[in-house]
Amino acid sequence: TSSSYTSLYAHDEMAFLDDRLKMSLGLRFTSSNVVSKTNGDPAKDKVWSPRVGLNYLIISSMSVYGLFDQSFVPISGTDWQGNAFRPIRGNSLEAGVKKEWGAGKWISTLSIYQIKRKNALVEDSEHPNPNGGYYSKQLGETTTKGIEFDVTGEIVKGLSVNANYALTDSKISKDTKETTIGNITPNTAKHTANAWVIYRLQNG
Repeated sequence: TSSSYTSLYAHDEMAFLDDRLKMSLGLRFTSSNVVSKTNGDPAKDKVWSPRVGLNYLIISSMSVYGLFDQSFVPISGTDWQGNAFRPIRGNSLEAGVKKEWGAGKWISTLSIYQIKRKNALVEDSEHPNPNGGYYSKQLGETTTKGIEFDVTGEIVKGLSVNANYALTDSKISKDTKETTIGNITPNTAKHTANAWVIYRLQNG
């Protein structure tokens, strides 16, 4: 395939109720032109993708937030038949609460989210690639729901830690093959956790 992409993004933030309520608005314009080697027909898309976020300060150390985001991602490459991939489209909803502890030395975030994606790429295990590995294919729609917890803070002076845990349920919600509907989305994990520690030298 041959492809070309253009993307522009605008963002603004507004505050209300003595700065306790903040609203962020974003809008992305994406133009893509993908030509398939199979038939030479160009696939042209011009898409506006909005993003809206709200953050409300309950007390000085705690806030709640909500986010809606649309995505449009052009994908290069082809399937095993030489057909160009369709762009990935998504809708994301997220809500959560943020809390500061110990005069701001520790910050924790608890969030829930749902992400719907169309045309997600996965490995096509039925069609090996002569160059190695396998071709890719696109799914109809996947629905991902999850809960995530994140904490960041300073243990002692110079020593900080960040830890994260996510519980994820991701399944194929729509597809051309009815037998795949309800299956777990490939390359996803139900439980993920990570942590890292950083120490900043106090002298030198």
